[in-house]
Amino acid sequence: MIGLAVLLARSQGSPTLVNNAYTQTRVHVPKAPALGLLLEEPVFENYNKRIATANAKWKDVATPASKETNEDGEHAANFLRDPIDFEKHKAAIDEFIMKYIYEAMQKTEDEQGT
Repeated sequence: MIGLAVLLARSQGSPTLVNNAYTQTRVHVPKAPALGLLLEEPVFENYNKRIATANAKWKDVATPASKETNEDGEHAANFLRDPIDFEKHKAAIDEFIMKYIYEAMQKTEDEQGT
């Protein structure tokens, strides 16, 4: 899909090509260039919801004084999990992206004329 969008933007092709791509007619669409593709932010919303639900279930029995264990003898506190949150690392992540990703992309674009 990205390759089709790039093709249309670069060649000023007709937007009807998008509709044609979803028919039986074969449409040659070049692969999108890998340069510039970047996973900006992983999202763990559903995982964090499940963790919150599980933690709510275990928090009442997970006090240090509690003797509550599972069938393997593990203490209930072992089941409590922190949600995944990259926001607390945002400054370090942004610094890394600027220094190692964006600079390398720009250098490659300049060298290769892409």
